[in-house]
Amino acid sequence: LKTDVRLSTKFVTAQNAHQVGVLVTLAGEAPVRRAPLNIALVLDRSGSMSGPPLAAAQEAAIRFARFLGPDDRLTVVTFDDHVRTIFGPAAGGDEAAAQAIAAVHEGGSTNLSGGWLKGRAHVEKGLVEGVNRVVLLTDGEANAGIVEPSKLVDLARGAAAGRVTTTCIGFGSEFNEDLLRDMAAAGGGNYWYVERDDQMAGIFEEEIEGLVALAAQNVEVEIVLTHPAVAGVSLLQH
Repeated sequence: LKTDVRLSTKFVTAQNAHQVGVLVTLAGEAPVRRAPLNIALVLDRSGSMSGPPLAAAQEAAIRFARFLGPDDRLTVVTFDDHVRTIFGPAAGGDEAAAQAIAAVHEGGSTNLSGGWLKGRAHVEKGLVEGVNRVVLLTDGEANAGIVEPSKLVDLARGAAAGRVTTTCIGFGSEFNEDLLRDMAAAGGGNYWYVERDDQMAGIFEEEIEGLVALAAQNVEVEIVLTHPAVAGVSLLQH
């Protein structure tokens, strides 16, 4: 990382009190080789997703799958009352993933927990030093398996503690906003709602940029106050 430190004032005398602003800028040196992504796309194909919601979720999953490269790891899981792994785990960049997603059709009830747990298991088996994430594409209307929102949120929280984060993308006018928002928050990922097809490009631009733009993580900035007259310090993060 490159660092740049700038003061908001110059010291002419030490006799008077000063409030001094210090701007510390950290920038990754180019070119940055991004860390690999280990992604499980978990697609809800239950009856409540039939029609436009499922079509939109398939399009979103295909966009994500096509972004990944051979250094990434991808798994695609679908669920209704049954849970199936339809692609991977395998290297990203394989058009077979998009083809498998495009062939998905609507099914029965919604075993959301089963789909998410299968995606988590795949991600956990191939943990990378980059991002390990379950991307859940659903309306959040769980009616099979574990259905209690608090338990689903706890599952996402526990996975995040083990380095597997969860992003939730909601589809359909009747989606369960509270559940998906809370799972994403507990799971250390992001929450999105696709209301219109034209929103997907912006959503995935932000989600994917957030995954690949990482130059460093767990960076610590230490401030040592050496002058005995310094009263204190306040930190503002930009």
